[in-house]
Amino acid sequence: MKVIGISFVILVVLISGCVHISNKSVGSSVYVDPPSQPLPGCGIDSKELRGAADKMARSIFTSPQIIKSGTTPRIVIDSKYFRNDSSQIIDKAMFTDYLRVELQRAAEDRFEIVGRNYFRMVEEERAAEKEGKVTAGIFNNTSKMLGWDYRMGGAIRSISKVVPRTGQRSSYYLITFELIERGSGKVVWSDRYEFKKISNTQSIYR
Repeated sequence: MKVIGISFVILVVLISGCVHISNKSVGSSVYVDPPSQPLPGCGIDSKELRGAADKMARSIFTSPQIIKSGTTPRIVIDSKYFRNDSSQIIDKAMFTDYLRVELQRAAEDRFEIVGRNYFRMVEEERAAEKEGKVTAGIFNNTSKMLGWDYRMGGAIRSISKVVPRTGQRSSYYLITFELIERGSGKVVWSDRYEFKKISNTQSIYR
């Protein structure tokens, strides 16, 4: 019995030791507010992405050219004509997706957001209905899909500089957004968001 008892104690100690070592090897996660910037770097982070989209949304809502009395223009907000010409690899759709959601949430009857990026989804459903594979929806509409009056375009550009002796680096970003009129190609609204960062740390953005 004593041997069994001693063996049991040794087993518990060994297991506890293994668990303790395992805990040391496991990292921890910390939630932070998206606008915060906990890590150093000279590139675009969540703070700049949200700041740019928020500024553009406010600018569009105060534009008399877009928000006209008695009209409800249809707008396409997607990344097809929004270019990334900067030195940073970034998912440019994050800008247009965030902006589209912000505009949609407060659009009311001032304008309509056309989901051109879902064009194929609607086509496939209509084709399935026509072939008798699915039933008609509550809001069944056999007419053409909505066209647009204005569509988003723009670009992300940057100028970067590195001092080899000190390792200090700086980056200037210019992010432009524009709405193009369908009939004439005229730029009816445009705005920009710019910032500059200086850092001694080389960060990898993905």
